Amino acid sequence: MPNTGLTNKILNGRWSFAIITILFLIATFWANNDVLFVDIMESRNIITAREMVYDGNWVMTTMNGEPRLEKPPLPTWIAALSEMTSPGDIALQRAWAGVAAMLLVVFFHKLGKVLFGDRRVAVVASLVLCTSYSVVLMGRTASWDIWCHCFMLGAIWQMVVALRDTNTTRWGSWIMAGVLTGLSVMSKGPVSLFALFLPFLIAYGIFGREKRGKLKSRSIVAPAVVMTIIALVVGGWWYLYVYLENATQTAAVVAKESGSWVNRNVRPWYYYSTFFAETGVWALMTLTALLVPVWSKRMARPRPYLFSLAWMIAIVVILSLMPEKKNRYLLPMLIPAAYTVGAVLWQMYESLKNQAWGEKDKLVGRLFNVNAWLLLLVIVAVPIVCTVMFVAKGKVSVLMGVMMAVCFWSAAALVWSAIRKRNPMFLLGGVTTLFVSVEILFFPLLGSLFKNPDYHSISEIRDKAELRNVPFYSLRSDSLRIEIVYEAGRKIRPIEEKELLGKVPCVLVTLKSVDEALPESVRKKVKCKEVGSFDSNRQPKSDRHYQDGLLYRATMVE
Repeated sequence: MPNTGLTNKILNGRWSFAIITILFLIATFWANNDVLFVDIMESRNIITAREMVYDGNWVMTTMNGEPRLEKPPLPTWIAALSEMTSPGDIALQRAWAGVAAMLLVVFFHKLGKVLFGDRRVAVVASLVLCTSYSVVLMGRTASWDIWCHCFMLGAIWQMVVALRDTNTTRWGSWIMAGVLTGLSVMSKGPVSLFALFLPFLIAYGIFGREKRGKLKSRSIVAPAVVMTIIALVVGGWWYLYVYLENATQTAAVVAKESGSWVNRNVRPWYYYSTFFAETGVWALMTLTALLVPVWSKRMARPRPYLFSLAWMIAIVVILSLMPEKKNRYLLPMLIPAAYTVGAVLWQMYESLKNQAWGEKDKLVGRLFNVNAWLLLLVIVAVPIVCTVMFVAKGKVSVLMGVMMAVCFWSAAALVWSAIRKRNPMFLLGGVTTLFVSVEILFFPLLGSLFKNPDYHSISEIRDKAELRNVPFYSLRSDSLRIEIVYEAGRKIRPIEEKELLGKVPCVLVTLKSVDEALPESVRKKVKCKEVGSFDSNRQPKSDRHYQDGLLYRATMVE
């Protein structure tokens, strides 16, 4: 029989649990957040932030000296403030994304308490959210996604609070919902309106509504209109401003972005059929949560579970209707998925805590055992596989291999206790222990395990005194990667070959040697001296992600 007294004591001990939660969130989103290399989305955001600070382009934003109006500037303003405080500090940039992720968890927990009417379910679901792979990744990435969904979830929470109040119209909640919706739009346009809010409305209209009591339906209209107006003002002023400043450029950006949804990264409608895999360690449990007849019959209040499940499915369906598809677009799906898995985990706990087993409890027990045993096998196997792949080949020290085994098998011991005691909360504890161990102890290993021994970045020459006031250019035909511009820490403006003579002296960054890149008519009129050749690939040449587009040369042209 599970130790129900201990479980309830942990979940209901407010101060002790608050301290544990804060430490867990710090480990999840802040510990070793400078380990992963800067990706293309972060590069774009930080370059735009730099040009805000050093060129004063705070509203009419630019990237590498060209207008960058595709994304609204709120997260980039935050990145710019970080650049002003500590230039080039990627850990600080990502720490702000961690703040957004923490806010997301707070809003998630608050909304969960309202929806489920049970603080314990909200806590369990929050831990599931914090141990979902994509949430952890985006909470450590200095880009836009975590911000827009964070604010939108806060708006949804405030709106639900207002809708559930049967005694009065909560004007404060409606106003706050409007402000947060506007901030979401200012973070990444209408993305979260489409991917999180619209599916929420569909699911809430079916399963989430409560009786309004004394308030009539028409009493919702006025505050909803006020919320919408506030959202339009907070989220729309920047769009109006850039349109009035440059209508032609704004129209071109709108056409480009609209075309991207139809023509870029086009995938078949069933591309998201493996949506459950985005939850990472909870993939099988997410599939288990889809067994509606099993769980709806056992839950005392099935509507919150059905609502979160409908919300999750609505997100997947709506995103599947769009031609452009990327796995990271499924980030908002993880929010209702965590509610769904949290509700099922708690119901498993409730069903298995009694000694007397009926037929229905045997079914729950079997489902729980399948999930727990599979997770146990994976956790036990990881240190063994890593020993063969890394320790035996000298990539990881024996001491680190032993530490990995101790941490993983400690988590495995909790999962084994969960199986033996039939307590799903021990399973949750095992997953939480595993994530904290990886994030604190083993994240620094990631950079060394897959490091390119030939890595050589242009950042090594950007502060050379003789190049400090020399402009950098690249040939427009090379389509230089934006990651290289980020590493250079300065603009690398694209030019045509025929324009080069009017730009000397300058540094020319090319994918080929200057002899191959420039026509003979230009070479005869300039003096070229190679500054360096570079390889910005983080992966070794043997890796399938190795790209020739990150091999380039810098040449002084006079």
